[in-house]
Parts: sequence; C-alpha cells; structure tokens
Amino acid sequence: MVFVSVAINAQAVVKNGANCSKVGSITKAGTKKFICSRVGNKKIWRVQNAKPKPNPLPSTSSSPIPTSSPIPTPTPSPTPVQIDPKSYIGKECNWWGDRIIIASDWLECRPVAEMKLKWFFVEKTKPDPSLNSPQNNIQDCTIKDARPVKNGLSSGFPLFRNVPAVGKVKVALIPIDFSDTVGDYSADRVAQPQIEKVDAWLKQFTNGKLSYDWQVTKDWIRNPKKIADYGVASTTHFGYFDDRELVQDLLNTADPFVDFTGVKIVIFLFPRTITALPIQVIGQNNRVFTTKEGSISNYWGGGKFAYQQDYEKLLWAIWLHETLHMHGLPEHAPGNGWPLTITSNQYATALAIDTWESFLAGWLDEKSIVCIKQSELKDLVVTLTPVDRNQTGTKSVMIPMSDHEILVVESRRAEDFSSELPFGFYGITAYIVDTSKDNDRSGESSGKDNGNDPTYSKFAYYLYSSSGIHPKLRLVRGQLDTNILAFEGESFIYKGVKITLVKSGDFDTIQIQKVG
Repeated sequence: MVFVSVAINAQAVVKNGANCSKVGSITKAGTKKFICSRVGNKKIWRVQNAKPKPNPLPSTSSSPIPTSSPIPTPTPSPTPVQIDPKSYIGKECNWWGDRIIIASDWLECRPVAEMKLKWFFVEKTKPDPSLNSPQNNIQDCTIKDARPVKNGLSSGFPLFRNVPAVGKVKVALIPIDFSDTVGDYSADRVAQPQIEKVDAWLKQFTNGKLSYDWQVTKDWIRNPKKIADYGVASTTHFGYFDDRELVQDLLNTADPFVDFTGVKIVIFLFPRTITALPIQVIGQNNRVFTTKEGSISNYWGGGKFAYQQDYEKLLWAIWLHETLHMHGLPEHAPGNGWPLTITSNQYATALAIDTWESFLAGWLDEKSIVCIKQSELKDLVVTLTPVDRNQTGTKSVMIPMSDHEILVVESRRAEDFSSELPFGFYGITAYIVDTSKDNDRSGESSGKDNGNDPTYSKFAYYLYSSSGIHPKLRLVRGQLDTNILAFEGESFIYKGVKITLVKSGDFDTIQIQKVG
C-alpha cells in the first residue's frame, strides 16, 4: 500500500508528462505505449511500463490513489521470497511504493528523473556510513542573525536562549480540570506515553544534548472557577489573548501540589472534553507569573484544537513544537504548515527537525555537516544520511552564499519519527535560509500563504527541483508538493550552484557544482 500510481497522461502532444484528458486511455507514440493517469489533481501521459523480468514476485502493493488513511510503517509484513536482488536493481517497476521482501531486506519501487520508476535495494539494517571530510570550517556556516530588530526567536547565530537549549531543563506537567470540563479519566495514563515520546525525540534529534527533568502531577487538580467564566471561547486561530487571569489562577491552584523550584517550562494538561478554550494558552517569556517558589514565564496548555481528529496521540509533538520556540527556535519555515518537520507543523506526517535549526540550537554534531563557501566551491561529491534516521553520518551540506544567506541540503526518508510517510518516499531537499528576514504569518489562517510563498517574508524557503512534474501527495496528515524533492537524476539550481542527486538507495549521494 502506498501513495501514488505512476501511470500518467496527455492532450495534444503525446509525451511523458504532457497533459491528457481521459484517465485510462492508451495510445502509442513511436515505439512506446502511453497511458493517461491521474497524479494529484493532474491528468498526464506516462510511459506504460512493461512487466519487469523476471515476473514480479509477491510484494507489498501500493494503493493507486493517495489516501488519507494511515500508511504502514516501513517494516514489511509479507512472507519473504528467495530471489537475486541484483536482477531487479535499476530495472523498471510499475507502482510507486511497491515492495518485494527479501529476507529482512526489500526491493522498493521509487521514481527517478522524468518520473520513471525503478527498483532500489533497501537494507533493514543500514551500514554505518563514512563521514565526508572535505576541508571544513564550521565557523563559516554560523551565519549571524542579520535582522535589524530581533524579536526573541533567532533565525541566525547566536541563538537567543530564553530557556537553555542544552543541558537538563525542568518541566512541570500539571493536569487541571474544571467543574464544567471534568477530567474523568486517568491523566497519568495519558501523560506517560507522551512524555516517553518527547524523551525519545530529544535523545535522537539533540544527540542527547538536551533532556527534560519532568515533574509530573499524576491526578487532576480542580480549578475553582469554570473555564467558561474566563470568556476565552472566542479566541483567535493563533490563540493569543489576554490569558493573565486564567494562567495565574491555574498556577495558584497548582501551587499547593507542585514545587516550582527551578521549573523553566509549565505544560498544562486539560481534559479532552474542553470546548470553552478553542486553541491554547501560551507564553514564551512575554508574561511573568508568580508562584511560591519563583516566577514562570514559559507555559502552554492545549484547548479543543489539541484534541480534534486524532491529535490526542500527538500531544507530545505539540508540546515539543511549543517548547522549541521557548528554546529560541523560530520554526514555521521552510514550508510553514507543511507535513515534513515538527518545526513547520506540530501535526506533520514527518516529525524530524531541519538541520539548520538543529545546528542553530547546538544539537547537530559538527562532524555531520559539510560546510563550504560558495566562493570556495569546486565539484564535490557527498553522501548524505537521511535526517529522519537515527544514525550517524553526514546529515547536512551547508553553503554560505553571503553574510546573511545559506543554502542547506538534506536527505529524507520514511523512517523513525517520519515512518508515517508512504513507502517509496525518498529524495533530497534544498532550502535557502536568509537571516535578515522575519516570519510573516499573516496569510496563514486565511490560506492565502501556501507556506512557501515569497510574498510573505520567511527566514527560509524550499527550492523546487528542475523537474517540475512531480505529483502532490495526500499524506496521513497534510498534503505535499513533491517538487520540493529531487529524485535520483534530478537537480536544484540556485545562484550558480547546482545540486544533483546522482545515486540513491539507503543513502543519497549528491554532486555539487558551480554552473553558469
């Protein structure tokens, strides 16, 4: 089961990727047969691939239409078969995401340049990659925050550390209910699995450099006033409102049960039946509240928004998204609202973090970065380990373009915290970080800004690959324009720098060149 059928169609000129009108119609041009297929919201011609030789053996089969139902994790389930994978590697295949299981490994059908499909061999146990070691001056990549006015969230160096981003940070998790919104189930049973997820995410993506010292109240604490009495039922999309009375009351109610000594962050857990608080209460060092043991200025509590759809299982992700802001990260770029990182969307299908913000926070191992100035760039070949994977290796190529602009290249896979991405999902992304820009989120709630629109200022934007014929994918949560991915044989070009994915498999090998 996977995402997109890669049979596609056309109208006037019959060629691969041209428009067509009737899905399922077949025509011949020269020696090739073409079939009209729907990809995303387009109907285009695609070459009708012949059956691979030898005949396909049992595989996990893709769904030919994108689906919003959960996608299986990359752990294959069919009975393994005995074949020689070498007879398949590089050969044409028919459905994006198909798999043929070979012992504990598998062959996977993936798109390449021109949206052709071929088999790749994937190992369940990945070999340890060797680190790339061109001459590296990591200081060249510590691009300074060039905004004329700093707003407390850093797009460049140094990171504004409202709450320390390295070390052990004390976090109080406090379940609070109300007489009109009763917590009639175990708060601790809900909280503990979410805490475990947060801890695992921090261990992987901060390389163990940041951890939370949890102070958890196990039972619901009843607030004296009803939630409806605070008049917050009409708060806005972003949930920013004058919550001072509510938050101070919550802290006063909790104070007899919670020792706030040394607490840097407070997370309020409200019952899933909460409706009188549409979005959230949130503070990121912009308001100061008192407790018997000291002041609190960083807090978050989710309202109705946090429990819609299947979001309750992702409480851990929104906790992290909001606390990452408290650690100083700007988030919401590149691709604000897109389902590719926890920083762009707390309910993303893929919940990794981009390497720029990881580097900015001090979490990314410097040995896992290839940093080379554009002015010093020569032809260079680098093998990338996917950012999603819990494995060492080169995670990022960074190319400073000026004193406030840097080009970042990463590899992506459907693994670990991104395992809900569909089978066959792979490729490299490239984005530009411009530390002279702030994030303008004014077009977010109206839908006018697609998340990567340069009309709205952002500190980072995804580049689009040279292909331009990739489909849009409807994922478990959200939709993705896959033109921001370069598949094998495709490139990104930006200001005289060309990045090409020359070879893929378990890792992505890229070539970086100066052009023009």
